Amino acid sequence: MNFSGLYQFIMPKLEQDLSPALVYHDAEHTQSVLKTTIFLANEEQLDEESKELLKSAALLHDTGFLFNHQDHEASSCNMAKKHLPKLGYAKEQIHRICNLILSTKIPHTILDPLSGYLCDADLYYLGGNKYEQVSQNLYEEMLSLGKAMSETDWLDIQIDFLKQHKYFTQTAITNQEQGKQANLAKLVAKKL
Repeated sequence: MNFSGLYQFIMPKLEQDLSPALVYHDAEHTQSVLKTTIFLANEEQLDEESKELLKSAALLHDTGFLFNHQDHEASSCNMAKKHLPKLGYAKEQIHRICNLILSTKIPHTILDPLSGYLCDADLYYLGGNKYEQVSQNLYEEMLSLGKAMSETDWLDIQIDFLKQHKYFTQTAITNQEQGKQANLAKLVAKKL
């Protein structure tokens, strides 16, 4: 697995070719998910191959946005199937990376034992102090992509989402669950 080569190929594409309308699913989001994936994998002392699979999936998980906004996870998987063989990834490794990517589709479906790590990294911000800004970016992105909804509707969606969301890894539960509940309480207070 040549993760370094993958990074050098993918990041410039994301930085240069993603639509400016993507103010949430941008290159910075991918960098953040990659960084958090590495943190979670290290905290939970995963083996080196698992870390490489997770890092590769984190880097690729939103590349589908280069092509479309609907079912971008499947497009991300297609990108993995097309480019990973050239970088020394074996067929089984590519299959697992695709399952990791597909697991990030909401609602999450765990398709690989490592899926929870990538799902947690993708939504780690839910329990952080930047939740409000990140959520606002997602709302603006959805509006720019033609998904019309009022701020009140968005607030309801976010409340429901936070109520239903579950972290998978012990590290995310320990570090983010309390913050997520505090962010949920702030949203509920806005409705009053």
